Formats: sequence, structure tokens, C-alpha cells
Amino acid sequence: MDEYDKTLDEILSRRADAPPPASNLSARIIEAARVSAQHNATHMRTDGQGLRAWLGAFGRNFVLPQPAIAMSLVLMIGVGLGVFMQDVSGSSEED
Repeated sequence: MDEYDKTLDEILSRRADAPPPASNLSARIIEAARVSAQHNATHMRTDGQGLRAWLGAFGRNFVLPQPAIAMSLVLMIGVGLGVFMQDVSGSSEED
């Protein structure tokens, strides 16, 4: 055990214990989930009908991380440019 570990152990042993969670913590979590579900259901009804409402709900619930969006756009642009440049390049496969 090196000096850093000993110092860390001393700091952790001097640290006060965390207070116990409130006795109604589970009830508060369940109530918050219930309110959130009711809010989402109400929001869906007031959003409209049909495809627009479905796409809005899909966008709220399906979140892609930014790198995934960027890489998928780069891939689509690359494929599109590759297909386009093949037609424009003028080179033929006939020799």
C-alpha cells in the first residue's frame, strides 16, 4: 500500500456517514413516474393526430447521441457523393 492509498483511507474513514434516505423515497419515485406518465399521455393527445404526433413522440423518446448522428450523416453523404461522382467522372469501364 503506497502513501496515496493510506491518505485516501484516512480521508474516507474521517468522512461522516451519509444520512439515511427518507422513509417515503419509494413513494415519491412512484408518484413522480405516475405524474410523468400522465403528462406524456396528455401531451400526446394535445399534440395532434396522425403521423405528426407519432413523429413528435418518436423524436422525444428516441434520442441518438450526437456522434452517431454525425457519423451517419457523413456515411450517407459519402455514399451519395460516390454514386454521383461515378456518373460524373466520365470514366467508363470499357478499355
